[in-house]
Amino acid sequence: MKRGWLARLAPGALALLAACSAAPGDSGGRTAEGDLAAFPEMDAPGYAVLASQCSRCHAAPQPARHTADEWRRVVRRMQLHRVQRGMAAIADADVKALLDYLSRHARRPS
Repeated sequence: MKRGWLARLAPGALALLAACSAAPGDSGGRTAEGDLAAFPEMDAPGYAVLASQCSRCHAAPQPARHTADEWRRVVRRMQLHRVQRGMAAIADADVKALLDYLSRHARRPS
């Protein structure tokens, strides 16, 4: 069966991306929305949890990305993903600090 050009290109492209990518959890000091310096209240315990735990798998999201209610669901879902990936769940006290931080800086419902 004849393979298309994309099927022939994909393995090499994936190898190149893997070689050039950062280590898991290394966001290079950046977030999906910009520099870490753009985060509010960076001395808060909840920010420390966001910066250290959330960025293990992806760039840390800005708190204004979701409403407070949405953040509760997102954090619950991310905890499940962590466990499914064989990672330890974030401690309850840290989840509380994280949710307090995210809720204070969350997008207001429209």
